[in-house]
Amino acid sequence: MTKKENKLVTFIKNIYWQKPGENFLLKGRYWFLVIFLDPVGIPLAKLLAKARGKIHPNHITILSVLFSLIAAYMFFRGQLIYGAFFFWLNLLMDTVDGKLARLTKTSSKFGKRLDYYSDKVNILVMYFGLWWSQYYLQGQWLLGGILIGIHYLIMFLAIFIKNRTYKTAYPRISSYYSDFEESGLTFFFGPLFGVVYILFPIAVALQGISHIILFIRQKEKPDIKKNLTKMFTR
Repeated sequence: MTKKENKLVTFIKNIYWQKPGENFLLKGRYWFLVIFLDPVGIPLAKLLAKARGKIHPNHITILSVLFSLIAAYMFFRGQLIYGAFFFWLNLLMDTVDGKLARLTKTSSKFGKRLDYYSDKVNILVMYFGLWWSQYYLQGQWLLGGILIGIHYLIMFLAIFIKNRTYKTAYPRISSYYSDFEESGLTFFFGPLFGVVYILFPIAVALQGISHIILFIRQKEKPDIKKNLTKMFTR
């Protein structure tokens, strides 16, 4: 290895490797986050951490809400490519706030609750934007409404699953398909390539299949009451 190559490897390690005492790289990540967000989110979180408390993780969470509202508005107007871009920014901020909290040791119950409930609102408003432009204005309001309803039904039925992740061939990736991948197909790839009408039902169907497989393969009974509580509270 030449000196230039060695410097490049060192530079990359300084950005993406965890140093002693840091805890921003959690195990069990989803592949959409690892591939499309971590390459930007990790160095951004480490850069913000150097601000020494001037930027709080909750500020990043609020920024993610702003980006989701802009994405929803773009979807509403039928400007799908812009909507996909702002969805990506929303999800990027949603990953950066947690990394920043762990890097700066500023995690809190309030921050976790803010992050959790803001995620739910973000998804809901973006669904409305896509439903309006891609289904309602096309005279397919009922179809779009049914698909969104099925999505939330599948998410609710997850209370009957003990563990929604499973081992994969990649140590850092916790599942091949999850609600993050469903969001990626629905709000990123679908709008980006103008195929929401095709990808949205596929994304929902894949999520349903994934949940069925997890339900059949589970060896322990789920704590339904606990899962139900976690679904509505943090």
